[in-house]
Amino acid sequence: MARDFIKIDPGLTTQKFASELISAINSLRQTQVQFTRIAELMSHMNDGSNFTDIETYFGLPAGVGSGTNTIVTGVITALDVNAVNTLTGGRAG
Repeated sequence: MARDFIKIDPGLTTQKFASELISAINSLRQTQVQFTRIAELMSHMNDGSNFTDIETYFGLPAGVGSGTNTIVTGVITALDVNAVNTLTGGRAG
């Protein structure tokens, strides 16, 4: 079985870019949290065919609520942080 855990050690003097990697991981996690929150809100603002509330409450032009909802869902899928968690054992820093 392949190893799926990689420890990032920013304390090693030879690891000049470890802190940048940890920062990027933390930013990715925060972005996922924000998009997850937005998706949760959006899930309560539509019935699968009417996206007017998403447009209203997120300040979007009429007719783009459905597409925006789809994009937000896609971003969450693309930002699968489970892959990132293996780099730090579930926590960065």
